[in-house]
Amino acid sequence: MSVEALKALCETARETAGIPTQTDVDQRAAWSVGTYSAVINGRKKTPSFELLHDIARVLHLTEEGWAHMCSLARGQNPPYALYEHSGRTVDPAWLSYIHGISHPAYVIDPSWNLLAWNATFAAIYEGRDWPDNMMRWMLLSDDARGNPAQPDLVPILTDWETAWAPYVLPQLRAARAHHPKDQTLEELETAVLRDPRTGPLYAHRAYDTAQPDGSVRPQYWPPTGEHGWVRICAAELLGCPGARFMGTVFTPGPMPAADTCNGHLAPGLAS
Repeated sequence: MSVEALKALCETARETAGIPTQTDVDQRAAWSVGTYSAVINGRKKTPSFELLHDIARVLHLTEEGWAHMCSLARGQNPPYALYEHSGRTVDPAWLSYIHGISHPAYVIDPSWNLLAWNATFAAIYEGRDWPDNMMRWMLLSDDARGNPAQPDLVPILTDWETAWAPYVLPQLRAARAHHPKDQTLEELETAVLRDPRTGPLYAHRAYDTAQPDGSVRPQYWPPTGEHGWVRICAAELLGCPGARFMGTVFTPGPMPAADTCNGHLAPGLAS
């Protein structure tokens, strides 16, 4: 814990917010008197995220301030945003960047709802099931995974049961852990458990990888009708907590050898 830096951050915010005393912070956060002082002076070791969240809300910290507070107090990033609306809007600069990319690119919120996308991304789904929620689409849509009852339907996510589902499902599990009160994710998890194809895979927990950046996956490319593979690029939007930028680079032809544990390119194949 960086006590001096944490105290400076919180006390400066308290004064800026016009809160007269440290006791007033306790009262407004509905914690016992002396709790705030114990946190900022290092007497309360490893304070809970719940406690830090309440204090940050009282002090009117920004999302960046909230992240800095957690880093100073716990040495960790916050598990959720400070405010409910955070992660639900995309900065105009990011929108311009996304539209300037030639590869498919999009942004999702913490619930995996689609917030923004470019024309190349939209072309993949022309005439198909539109992915309002990317997680739901990847796990439950016939366009994504195929349907044995529709043999003429070419699934976009090639080898879904072995190359996609085992790696996407842990991302749902991680999202539920980070956002336990998220209704969209709760409903999605319920649907996944009830689905005869995803339910057993979700319960099996064969894979624990929840980080997709750098992964490679086989994929069908509807705009040209080609089969190939994609390399996934993922990044968090620091100014939009919980939101993610996602992009894919499609290459026609056979997929290179990949580590079956995490789907990343085997050593020597990464560029």
